[in-house]
Amino acid sequence: MTQTRTSRNSSVATRLMLGVALIALAAFGVTAAISYWKSSRALLDSAQGALENLAQFETQRVAVEMSQAYDAVQTIAETLKTQRGQIGREAIDTLFKQQVELHPERAGMCVLFEPDAFDGKDAQFVNAPMHDDTGRFMSYYARVDGKVVGEPLHNYEDPKLGEWYVTPKTLKQPVIIEPYPYDVGGKTLMLTTISIPIMEGDQVLGVVTSDFELSTLQQRVAKLQPMGEGRAELLSPMGTVVASPDAASIGKKREDTTTKAILEAISQDKLYSDFNADAQGMVKVYAPLRIGESNRRFALGVLVPRALLTAQARSQLVLVVLIGLLAAITLCAGLYLVLRHLVLRPLAEAVRVSGDVADGRLDTKIPQLGNDELGRLLQAQRRMVEQLKSRSDQDRARAAEDLRIRTALDNVTTNVMIADADLNILYGNRPLMDAERVDLAGLEGAAERLASGGRTVVHVARAGKLWGLIAIADAPRATSAATVAALIERGVEVAMLTGDNRATAERIGKELGVSIVLAEVLPGQKADQVKALQAKGKKVGMVGDGINDAPALTQADVGFAIGAGTDVAMESADVVLMKSDPFDVVGAIGLSRVTLRKMHQNLWWAVGYNVVAFPVAAGVLYPLTISPEVAAIAMSGSSLLVAANALLLKRTQIAGLK
Repeated sequence: MTQTRTSRNSSVATRLMLGVALIALAAFGVTAAISYWKSSRALLDSAQGALENLAQFETQRVAVEMSQAYDAVQTIAETLKTQRGQIGREAIDTLFKQQVELHPERAGMCVLFEPDAFDGKDAQFVNAPMHDDTGRFMSYYARVDGKVVGEPLHNYEDPKLGEWYVTPKTLKQPVIIEPYPYDVGGKTLMLTTISIPIMEGDQVLGVVTSDFELSTLQQRVAKLQPMGEGRAELLSPMGTVVASPDAASIGKKREDTTTKAILEAISQDKLYSDFNADAQGMVKVYAPLRIGESNRRFALGVLVPRALLTAQARSQLVLVVLIGLLAAITLCAGLYLVLRHLVLRPLAEAVRVSGDVADGRLDTKIPQLGNDELGRLLQAQRRMVEQLKSRSDQDRARAAEDLRIRTALDNVTTNVMIADADLNILYGNRPLMDAERVDLAGLEGAAERLASGGRTVVHVARAGKLWGLIAIADAPRATSAATVAALIERGVEVAMLTGDNRATAERIGKELGVSIVLAEVLPGQKADQVKALQAKGKKVGMVGDGINDAPALTQADVGFAIGAGTDVAMESADVVLMKSDPFDVVGAIGLSRVTLRKMHQNLWWAVGYNVVAFPVAAGVLYPLTISPEVAAIAMSGSSLLVAANALLLKRTQIAGLK
């Protein structure tokens, strides 16, 4: 008995455990992802509120310092408006110098009156110290390298260089000037300026300013480190970088889309928040910074690494993943132990029982389990084994009876149909009756009359006396005649081999068109008749269905067993006709011939192809050669043609096959 073994052992529990592990890991992974997403969103929402509050707080701190300067300039402007003409130029000049000395956060301060608007004595101060050639009252002091330096103002009428003067004069309201370069003390400073006009009614008398150097603001803003790792920056109302950790960007104007969106929100006195990480991984919040009564607003930005805000979520994700892995391992281990106890052991018993039954061991022990599915499986196997044992016992009894009968008949040398063990009742033909000295005189005429009619006559005798006759007329199968005709048409000689009397055999042979009739052949002689035909150089195919046909089926070159015949006949044959239709013999022969023809075609094609291709590939026919690529394609094409030709067998119409 042949057993098919798999290439490797495979456990149901292992596969199930792995499947559950994958499902558990997937579930925990989804849970971890959702937890991380929700935690991140919650942290970001919380952080957004915190950053907005922080941005507003820092804005207020910076605004307080700059607003003090604004208030000081506003106070000085009001004082100059009311006391002009009552106080001398020198006193005011001293006041401005003292203001710069007392407030190191201010880069400079100045006042510039319109012509003769201060005391009407401009002509007396033309090109005087701290004056220019117009004689207009002006006072300007700036801090350069830590020292307070005073000098006349210049370029104040230039719309661009003197924006600090032209703009508030034109608008007649306080303004904050965009960062600009200004030369003082032999050095160029980058300044932003608070400019407040001195108004008398609708008339502009002059302008008072307070300057802030960008480097000073930069130092102040650089000290801001939100949440320990963040940074801050300050943008002017027009988008110029006033202060930033990136020193190279200070004084440069930004015109990108994000900056425009920031300035748009700031101009409306709103916060701007963007918690989508930028290229540096930063999230940002900008708050409006308004100085005094100016309608222009600076934008103070607080930028924090997004990773810093989600660090807690990542820690939680790691914890969830670790817990998930531990839970998955625990679940799989527990599942494996449960499966091993509740499933694997019963399954192993079922496999053992099935193997024992397959090997013919019907006395195998089957354990009694519960009433679950595996228990019912073993119960079904127990019933199957009991039925197989019962059928086996019946088959053994029948085989023993058949053996007893055959043994009893082994001593009979004539044609016998059947008899009991003691030869008291005999069923057979006339030679058997003669051998047993049975008197046939009473029914001899009837027997001859039946035999002459082409019927097989069976004599029945008991205790040496003839009891009666049984006449049997064999009827050929409906397709037998067509089968014989088709075989003869294909060049196959057809012979009928039978144990019936000659008259009956010849009658059947004539009906079927069989030219060779071998009648009255004993069971043991059928194989000899096949040998005799083979001795003449013929290839013999034998068609049979009975136990007596088994030796002849084995002896023949090809044995065909009828599907409805005995098991012995089917075991002895090479081909079993499952539909029990003799015409299937024609189909089987046709199929074998077509298959052989396909084999020959493929063989000749392969041989011919290689006979031609090998010399060309080897360069024998140089310069006629083929490249390796073409050779590879041609080789594959040859295989495809052989396969396609073989597949065409399915389309071949073969008589006798459907």
